[in-house]
Amino acid sequence: MKKKILNWLFITMAACLTVMPVPASAQENTTAADAGMDSEETGSDDSEERIYQVALLQSLVQGYYDGIITVGELKEHGDTGIGTFEGVNGEMIVLDGVVYQALADGSIAIPSDEETVPFSNVTFFDADESLDLSGIADMAELQAKLNTVAEEKGSNLFYVVRIDGTFSDLKVRSEYKQEKPYRMLDEALASDQTEFDYENAEGTLVGLYCPDYMGGLNTAGWHLHYISGDLTRGGHVLQVSVDKATALFDATGGFEMVLPEVKDFQEMDLAKNVDEALHKAETAVTSETEAASETKAASETEAASETEAASETEEGSGSHYIHDPKDNPDAMKDIIVNPDAVYGFSPDPNSTRLGEYADMIDWTDPEQVAEARQQRVEYLASMSELYSLIEDMLGQAKSVEEIARAVSRRRNELRLEVYKDDPEGLETVKKSNLETYGHEEGPDADELYEKYGSWQKVLEKALSTNAGMDACLGFYDDNYYTYDIEAALAGETETEQAA
Repeated sequence: MKKKILNWLFITMAACLTVMPVPASAQENTTAADAGMDSEETGSDDSEERIYQVALLQSLVQGYYDGIITVGELKEHGDTGIGTFEGVNGEMIVLDGVVYQALADGSIAIPSDEETVPFSNVTFFDADESLDLSGIADMAELQAKLNTVAEEKGSNLFYVVRIDGTFSDLKVRSEYKQEKPYRMLDEALASDQTEFDYENAEGTLVGLYCPDYMGGLNTAGWHLHYISGDLTRGGHVLQVSVDKATALFDATGGFEMVLPEVKDFQEMDLAKNVDEALHKAETAVTSETEAASETKAASETEAASETEAASETEEGSGSHYIHDPKDNPDAMKDIIVNPDAVYGFSPDPNSTRLGEYADMIDWTDPEQVAEARQQRVEYLASMSELYSLIEDMLGQAKSVEEIARAVSRRRNELRLEVYKDDPEGLETVKKSNLETYGHEEGPDADELYEKYGSWQKVLEKALSTNAGMDACLGFYDDNYYTYDIEAALAGETETEQAA
């Protein structure tokens, strides 16, 4: 951390715990003021130098699944963290200020600000340590590596970690929403837990480390959740092997907890030893394999990109990515380094290809960027249709020219279809296409052939993505293997890549 502000509560063996109660009458609409904090305190640097915890993990384990604060209120207390939702309706991952919900089917949703939270830990992430990881065989080895940082800086502090990279093997879980009367968490998971296995998965682990003395309020050690790079899959991490990744750590001595004052909570025996049930809830693997097998089969069709350790972590250095977009001239022709942007880059207003997008949204606003990112998720997912088209045409013995023409045309159509419910966005795309290619629909196959002199090259370009826009929206590492960086370094332009 840049500042170690310790006038908030320090949780040490001799310290006292600061608890903010939520009155029963206000539990459904708690604000910072309800919790005894004025607006000055809420926005102060002090408030960013602590872990904010909603209730106790022990109360969740005992079956208290009622929401205590809303998602919107939670975001006022941190931009990175983990947790769950009312009724333990899936796993929570908070990343770059956006709250994601990993549902029982393994998919990712963005909950409304009105959804409620029974348990969570968040902080305003400010990395002060980094660690390169490679060849990590399992969860135990990963935790041991992470512990080296905690032991060096102080094992009685709290740590939030963000691990970006490629995970050779990964097992995660989620769960179906529970209905009252609630069961103990280990009992609920025994019947309603779902598990998913992934191979060569790119994405982010978000985790929390609690010191040993927190055993009565949380779980000591590391607790990790996962979200894929394309924001489509995620869950609570049960096992993981790391190929290559970079871990960023945020250490803090500050801690704040909010509790409900409702009768059901007050009547709970929170001194009860639930260690066995807690261990089962955190680590149990069930026999439900059908969903896991389906997900694994899907993941085997994805191309895994090669990764390399990030060497820069300073602000604006491209540290959001393992591969630095600044090393790709083709990407940097269309974007600028913007330390305040969610992913460190925003479109260059002077770019022919992406200039129209510079003011389309606020690139520093996590929610607006998340919405734009979701549109791109849909677009990238739709591109799988192109590979099916190629396969069908190969089966019909079509020529490379015929395939390249069909794929180029369909790619242009898919790009416009993403904006079918967004007239303003559609007009922006058409205007950009017109200025760049002379056609509202996008690049013409004949013009691309004239440029590259090969239908094979035209086909390759139709299947690539715009590196600049990927960098602005968090997809640069995911699509890195599709970028022709050698050609970019040699001065070859790629104006056919639609935004």
